[in-house]
Amino acid sequence: MLRNSNAEIRGGAAVALGRIGDIKAIQALLPVLNDVDVYPRSATASALGRIGDATVIPTLTLILTKDAEAQVRTAAAEALGRLGDRQASEALVKALKDSNNYVRTAAAVALGQTGGEAATLTLIEALKDTDRLVRSAAAESLGRNNDIRAVRPLIEALGDPDQFVRTNAAYSLGRLGD
Repeated sequence: MLRNSNAEIRGGAAVALGRIGDIKAIQALLPVLNDVDVYPRSATASALGRIGDATVIPTLTLILTKDAEAQVRTAAAEALGRLGDRQASEALVKALKDSNNYVRTAAAVALGQTGGEAATLTLIEALKDTDRLVRSAAAESLGRNNDIRAVRPLIEALGDPDQFVRTNAAYSLGRLGD
């Protein structure tokens, strides 16, 4: 099914393998990351994250930084977040500078899952992003990193014009206070 002529079927097969979660599927999935169609590539990146094996981190970080399609880069960032390994932090930090707001948002969420000092500093910076989704994700993720350096920037984010940014900032301040 991963070699079917129909892109929807190839993507669906990747989704199914990800849901099954068997690490034996990784070798069959890796070539699909070079598919000519976007959906099979993004579905494969997601599937690799669902399988949960850290050996795919270098491959996913490469996809995050090199794939031409934002949908695929977004899926790679989400997959890296699901893996929750700090090994991915450097690529996720760079992804917060991506030209696409969905990629930046996914990177902000993922940095909340991977953590680390670089993640905190970058997420603080992301609170000033021009896109409200990125700011909101950064505010939420800062509450997961348990770093008191986020307190002052989160207090400032309580004045953000977007209600979701304010809500996530308040939520994160509550988490940091626990």
